[in-house]
Amino acid sequence: MHACPNCGAPLPIAAPGEVERCTFCSAETREPPEPGARPSGDLAATPAAAPPGELPPRAASRVADDPVLKIYRMVGIAIAVACGAGGLVIGLRACSEPRSSVSQPVTARATPSPAPVPTLTLANLATMPFSGSETLDAPGMVGAYESFDPVANCDWARKIGTTWKPDAVMYSVEVQRVAKDGTVNLTTTGAAVVYAFGSVKCAADYRSASASDHQHCALFVELKASQWPQVKVRQEGFQPSLLDRAHAISTPGCTIRQAVAVLRNGLKLPGRSFYDASLSNTTHEAWSVSMIAGEGSGGGRVNGATCAVE
Repeated sequence: MHACPNCGAPLPIAAPGEVERCTFCSAETREPPEPGARPSGDLAATPAAAPPGELPPRAASRVADDPVLKIYRMVGIAIAVACGAGGLVIGLRACSEPRSSVSQPVTARATPSPAPVPTLTLANLATMPFSGSETLDAPGMVGAYESFDPVANCDWARKIGTTWKPDAVMYSVEVQRVAKDGTVNLTTTGAAVVYAFGSVKCAADYRSASASDHQHCALFVELKASQWPQVKVRQEGFQPSLLDRAHAISTPGCTIRQAVAVLRNGLKLPGRSFYDASLSNTTHEAWSVSMIAGEGSGGGRVNGATCAVE
C-alpha cells in the first residue's frame, strides 16, 4: 500500500498496470507495470491510515491552506461570538430588571349585581310605612316588561291601589314611548307607565283639617325603564281640589293602539315609531296622544269610550 500523490491518503494495493482510485479525493493513479512483488520495505514506508473521523496529514494541510474555507471559518467564528454576546446581554438585562415582590392581583370581570329584593308586598303595602320610591312585589301583571300593555293592566294596577287604601281611585294613566300597537318596552331608555291613585277619604279628612297623614293621600304605581324593570310605588300629597276635577277612570273601551290609528288616519298625528299618551277623566275619559319631545309637533284627543276624535 502506498500514498495517494494528490492528497497523501493511503491507496489500496493494485496489480501492476491497473488504475488505483483514492477513496478520499477520488484521484486516479496507474500502478507502474513492474514485474515482481512490492518490497516489504515499501509497505513500511507507506504512511499510516488516519484514524476514523480525521483527515490524513496532507489532506488536513490542504484544507487549512484553502482561502475559501478560511473565510467560512472566520464567518462561523464571528456568528458564534455574536450569538454568545447576545445571550449574555439578554441574561444580564433579565437579572438587572427589578422584580416586584408583591404579586399583581388578577382583576376579575365585573358581574352584574342581582336585582334588589322588593321590601313591599301586597300583604304589607297598607301597613308598612315607607317614603320615596319603593320596590313592590305585585304578582299578576299581564304580559312581559318588553311588551307591556297599559290598558290590559289597568285592573292589575287598580288592585295595587285598593290594597294601599280601599277607597283609592285611579284618576290618570301616563305613558311614555308607547309604540303604535299600544305596548311599551320597559327595557328601553325613556319608557315609562305611571298609574296615579288618590284616596277620597284621606283628601276629605285633610280638607276638614282632621288628618295628620295627608301627605300620603296619593299613590303612584310606576314602571320605568332601568337595569331591572320593576314595579315601584311612591306616596305624595293629594290636593283636595283634585277631587273636584279628577274623577275615577275605568278600563277604557278605546285602546292606545286604536287612539293612535284614529289620529294618524285623521292626519293629526305624524307617523312615528313611538308616542306619549295619557288617560284622564275631567268630564269624561279621553286619551291625549302627542309626539315625543324633540320629534316634532302633532297630536290630539280621542274619546276613551268611543274612539271618536275630539
